[in-house]
Amino acid sequence: MFGNYPEQSVDLQPEQEPSYNDTSRLSPQIILGGYSPAKVDMNDTSFDVIAIVREGTLPIDTVSVTQNQSVFQMAMTHAGTLANGDHLYKMSYSFERNSFGETTLATLWGNKPGQFNITVRDTAQQESHDFPDIIFGDKEAALEAEELEEPVTTDSSEGISNSLGMNFRLIPAGSFTMGSPTSEEGRDRDESQHQVTISQPFYLQTTEVTNAQYRRYRASHDSGDYNGHDLNGDSQPVVKVSWYDANDFAQWLSAEEGVDYRLPSEAELEYATRAGTTTARWWGDDADQACGNANAKDQAASAVGLSGSIHNCNDGYVVTAPVASFQPNPWGLYDTLGNVYEWSCSEYNSSYSGVESTCNNNANDSANRVRRGGSWNGGPRYVRSAYRVWLRPDRTSDVIGFRLARSL
Repeated sequence: MFGNYPEQSVDLQPEQEPSYNDTSRLSPQIILGGYSPAKVDMNDTSFDVIAIVREGTLPIDTVSVTQNQSVFQMAMTHAGTLANGDHLYKMSYSFERNSFGETTLATLWGNKPGQFNITVRDTAQQESHDFPDIIFGDKEAALEAEELEEPVTTDSSEGISNSLGMNFRLIPAGSFTMGSPTSEEGRDRDESQHQVTISQPFYLQTTEVTNAQYRRYRASHDSGDYNGHDLNGDSQPVVKVSWYDANDFAQWLSAEEGVDYRLPSEAELEYATRAGTTTARWWGDDADQACGNANAKDQAASAVGLSGSIHNCNDGYVVTAPVASFQPNPWGLYDTLGNVYEWSCSEYNSSYSGVESTCNNNANDSANRVRRGGSWNGGPRYVRSAYRVWLRPDRTSDVIGFRLARSL
């Protein structure tokens, strides 16, 4: 699974059975330990310690490892989910040489497989579970591995998750026609059709960032309400966030997890929204088929006084809906049209000019950024795959949120 690492599988059977009422909840397995990179140069100043956990139905938050009577203790955080369902945990160590040039922390694993005490914390029942004296890893075998396989999936039908419970789908590389034909109803002049190539696959969050997820970063955030209709529910998309706020959140999460999170480019958003389709919307050209597929301005919104053109159906939501309340598009992404507009990392240019495929993450640059996808307050013209609109990066609105991209 991981280069030439040994396929040593150790069943972690406790001396006493855990006090779970549901006997179908399986005990975890720690099945591998090792270094990343696989070949450790002791002249380096940092390295990662790796564990893979096969958890069955037991939800796991962190894995703590103590070697040889608490000489070293590691709280390993969840770093991704492998295609086979195993979970990758990782901890990074950094160290400094002393005045004699010694790197004592580099002896963490010793010359032989070590004795470890494994503690698995159960997120559902808020309790810990100890598995003492486990043989965990083999330094010599680990150092022979040439390459550590990353926890990525191989096609867009599979995905990964992170420490905030965000789910991501792998979006394949490919080319598509960006923009809209002149015959498309509701088309704007800045939607000229042209070929765009997404040269590298990337992960894209399956939903928009929720209030609960954003509050892990900024606990005081308030998405507020619209005319008395709540926008602040944990599972509703976060709104009233500027482009700067969204970009800062991505940078914070990148630092927390050691993974590159970012806002997607404008081209990536349209590419993922279309999911291989060429119609005005991923479900077709008929705007009135929105209900069931997207949360947009419809009969429910009209009933509480929202004016303007509506979708002639009723999705049951006046304002934002909890994420993933509607059908996903063909690539398994929810709310790519409707619910809330989504910030991109791209500057706006009315003729595109290539900036649709690039990111401007300069926090000191006030250039207009593109938002995509339409919203709960958008009529048929605005809830189309090609529709694009710009806004100053310091502005906020109750119809604007975002979703994250994640590099491989």
